[in-house]
Amino acid sequence: MTQTLLTVPELTPSLTPLDSNNVLVLDKLQGNAQSSIENWDLMRIPTTVDLLLNGTVIATQTVKFDSSTKLPFIDNFDIPTYNKNGDLNYKIGNNTIQYAVTIDDGTPHPNKSYSKELKFKVIYDEDSGNLKIDIAEGAAAYNDDYKHLMPANIAVIRGTPGTIWKAHGDGNTRFQEAGGADSVLFQLDDKGVCPIVLIKIDNINTGPRYDTKLAVVKDGITITRENDKKPLLSSPVTFGNYVQVTGDASSQFKSYCINTKCIADGQTMSIVSIIMQDSNEDETLLVSVDENLEFLQKTLRTGFKFSMSNNKTINVINKTAEFAVTSQDPGQFNIFISSVFETDALLNIKANFFNLS
Repeated sequence: MTQTLLTVPELTPSLTPLDSNNVLVLDKLQGNAQSSIENWDLMRIPTTVDLLLNGTVIATQTVKFDSSTKLPFIDNFDIPTYNKNGDLNYKIGNNTIQYAVTIDDGTPHPNKSYSKELKFKVIYDEDSGNLKIDIAEGAAAYNDDYKHLMPANIAVIRGTPGTIWKAHGDGNTRFQEAGGADSVLFQLDDKGVCPIVLIKIDNINTGPRYDTKLAVVKDGITITRENDKKPLLSSPVTFGNYVQVTGDASSQFKSYCINTKCIADGQTMSIVSIIMQDSNEDETLLVSVDENLEFLQKTLRTGFKFSMSNNKTINVINKTAEFAVTSQDPGQFNIFISSVFETDALLNIKANFFNLS
């Protein structure tokens, strides 16, 4: 029976060794990985074949003729783990491999066709491959002008229980657990979870850090092993600003900050930081939240206290107040805040919660 060959755009490359989930585990890799592709219809000499890793050509060969089988062929491509500069050829995370075939027909623009992409994931080892990260968004920066407030984005990191890692802040991301330092060690608990408090500090900010190409480094977090600089997992961090209060509530409230996105796991806090127009001695705010929310009193600087009731009171200190809410349920929920001195100035804030990825 004559074999029916496919055209190049119908073919998908293979990569050895990938596991059943299309994952390449580097610490199990013996030597180089190897990529191959089936012969295609009208395969002939002279034809140039490029191997593209994540869209970049990393190797090239030409179609050969096998005198014993009387058939054209190409060799498999060997893919070294590291390039000549000692850098990893792959990206930790999602990668693609694709073949580009060019038939040299003597014209300035010869015909080129591309295979389908092989999509696969690269990890250093099983523990690092298990790492996942979800991060709340929208916290404003900490500022010494409002020392009693500590807006923050909480990161929830999951993975193999008991493992120890190091988190590095990219851009202006800093760690509240480390007193505002740009790195911190952490250990996943017996459930494989660890929350980390991410802050941005305005009044000691010396400007964004830069890489060797003088490009601004965006806010983010990168996870490495305890004593290694190789990035295992990275994620952007989205900070925000205080929102100016308008309408009737502006007579009492100047601005507020809340996480515009928070994690619905019943534990991760969405922090509400409030700046008053003015305040009286021993002033108290009244807080009412939807039934989907649980209330936590006080701040990151002094520790939170859990409260079960729907109606709460919080103290105003130096024209500021702060509390937090958690939710088991995803969705948008209401928080109502008013002052005991001016109950008509009602501030309505929306809390947005999302499930873990």
